[in-house]
Amino acid sequence: MSVLIEYFIDAIWHEDGLADNSLSNYRYCLELYCRWLPAAKIHRVEHTTEAILKDFLASQIKKKASTLRLLISVLKRFFRWAQREKHIAHDPTLRLIAPNVAERRYVALTELDVELLLQAPNAAHKIGLRDRAMLELMYATGLRVSELIAIKMH
Repeated sequence: MSVLIEYFIDAIWHEDGLADNSLSNYRYCLELYCRWLPAAKIHRVEHTTEAILKDFLASQIKKKASTLRLLISVLKRFFRWAQREKHIAHDPTLRLIAPNVAERRYVALTELDVELLLQAPNAAHKIGLRDRAMLELMYATGLRVSELIAIKMH
């Protein structure tokens, strides 16, 4: 992978303090692009043009719209940073447009659904008690699963 990409990952971590999951997503998108570059006979990410980016995105067309939107967002941010830091003269993403993604429609659980969910773990076993505590904590606080599993017990 390009050293330039590692500099970028470090820079956004320092500038924005992004979470590990976000940094992993950025790294994944940029690695995906770098792995594709030899197919376009490009050996350095700095030699990217708008046409090359369009070819790359066309090669990813089978992915979900939300994934394409993420790819475009990451590429835009990377090339904007590279231009700002004078690693490239021209930002090849200026005219890229991300696809529209339908808004997620969340369905609220009924009171009965919540009760059934909380009763699902078998409290007669330690694992069941743990699972129930995790569900109750998530429900009471609005934690995401990734936030819940990152909690350290002291």
